[in-house]
Amino acid sequence: MADATLDVVERVLDEVDKSRDVDWTILGERLRSAILDSGEHVDAGFTEAQKAAIVAVCRETYYATSVVARAYTFKAVEALLDRIGE
Repeated sequence: MADATLDVVERVLDEVDKSRDVDWTILGERLRSAILDSGEHVDAGFTEAQKAAIVAVCRETYYATSVVARAYTFKAVEALLDRIGE
């Protein structure tokens, strides 16, 4: 039962990750257009390479939270399964 439960959790988290990829595409485009390319930040003088680096760092941070959330989810499910098995 434990393995089957963890398999289901993994499938659900994979679906969440796919959705997160779509979300990031939208968020990355908005970050670029609404903030980095806005008139408000013209004086900052960001180069295209700097803008790309800012977006890349934000993307990696966004993905890192996904990895942490996945780890906590597995730990929570394993703890729950241990309790059920008692």
